[in-house]
Amino acid sequence: MLSQKSCEEFYAKKDSKDPLKVGRLNVESARGDSIFNLGGTNDSSGSKFAYVRSSKRTQIHNVGTKTTILLPQKSGTIALLSDIPKMGVDSNGFFKKASPIIKIYANGNFETSDESEGAIVQRLETGKYTICGVLGYNADGAWGVNGGVTVTKNSNGLELIYIKDKVLSDGSIEIKTFHRQQTHLPKDFQNWRIKEIIDENPVHHVDGEPCDIPPSTWVDVRVEMPDDSICNQQQAQKE
Repeated sequence: MLSQKSCEEFYAKKDSKDPLKVGRLNVESARGDSIFNLGGTNDSSGSKFAYVRSSKRTQIHNVGTKTTILLPQKSGTIALLSDIPKMGVDSNGFFKKASPIIKIYANGNFETSDESEGAIVQRLETGKYTICGVLGYNADGAWGVNGGVTVTKNSNGLELIYIKDKVLSDGSIEIKTFHRQQTHLPKDFQNWRIKEIIDENPVHHVDGEPCDIPPSTWVDVRVEMPDDSICNQQQAQKE
C-alpha cells in the first residue's frame, strides 16, 4: 500500500531539495510493462516506477479511488524507470543498481560493465582476488554501508562462502573467500563441497577454509572508478 505519508517519506529521503507533491498514483501501462507514476499531479510529473524481477508482469487494478498493485512474485524490486537501464542481475537473480560493477569468477576471470571498464582482477592464490584500477567501493552506498559485494546463495537462501575484504591504500580491493559449511544446520542441509578425491573417496572443504568462488557462480563487486577511467573520460567529453 502506498500512502500519502509513505510517499512524502520517500521523497524526503530521496532529495530534500525536491518540493513534495501530492501522493498520486497514476497507471501509465498495465497491459505491457507495468509502469506507475508516484508523487506527481499528472502523468507528466512525479517519478515513474516499474517492477523488475522476472518476465512476469505486474497487475495494476483501479477501482474508484483505490489502486491495487499485484506483484508476480513475493520478492522483487520497485525501481525508478530511469534507473532500470543502469541495473543488473546479481548472482542470486535479483535486480540491483549496477554500474559500475565487476563480476569475479572462480579462476579469476572477470567481467566489467561499461562504467567499470579498465578495472582488472587477478587471482593471486586459492580464494584470494585483487581488483586493481579502482578507488574502493562505490561512494553512493547503494549496496549498503559495509561495501558493495554480493555472493551466491543456495536454494535455502544461505550464502555459500564467507567474504573477507579490504580496501588497500591505492584504492585496490582485496577479496578473500572461505568455505561456509553452515554447521548450525542438520547435515543434509549443510554446504558439502568436494575439494578433492582421494582413493575414490571425496574430501570436503571444512568451515572457514580458504576456497575459490564456487563453480558456476560469481561474486559481484560494485566499485568506484577514478576520474581518468574510460567511462568517466567519455562522459567528460560529452559534457
